[in-house]
Amino acid sequence: MRTISAVLLSTFVLNGCFAYVPAPTAPLQQGQSVQVFLNTPQDVRLTDVTANNITRVDGEVVSVDSAQLVLSAALVTAASGVDQLGGNATVVIPRGHVDHLQQKRFSPIRSVGLVGLVVLLTALTASQVVGGGTDSGGGTHSGS
Repeated sequence: MRTISAVLLSTFVLNGCFAYVPAPTAPLQQGQSVQVFLNTPQDVRLTDVTANNITRVDGEVVSVDSAQLVLSAALVTAASGVDQLGGNATVVIPRGHVDHLQQKRFSPIRSVGLVGLVVLLTALTASQVVGGGTDSGGGTHSGS
């Protein structure tokens, strides 16, 4: 159980150190993690299924040119807000369908906040273990 908790906590902390920010005007590089927001809902073909009314695609850049953006889709989001795993399917998005892009970047502010939270929780847990936590029942005894 401790191993699972440690893995979940570290995943949360590591992912929490990143944030999506508007993509710069510089060209995107292959392998960059991005979120692509579509200007109108589109049907997106994934490996075995077609996801309908998609408004956002999260994934890694496979290639990019003036006409289209090709992603390895990790997640697609429908207009209804429902997420669906993309299975790393190759998704071609015409540039005319792109409203805006966001790029995954390291966030020092979020990282400091999460490290502070982990330190605080560790200190509180340690004080409970060392201090004994609750009353041990050593009160006075009134006998007959």
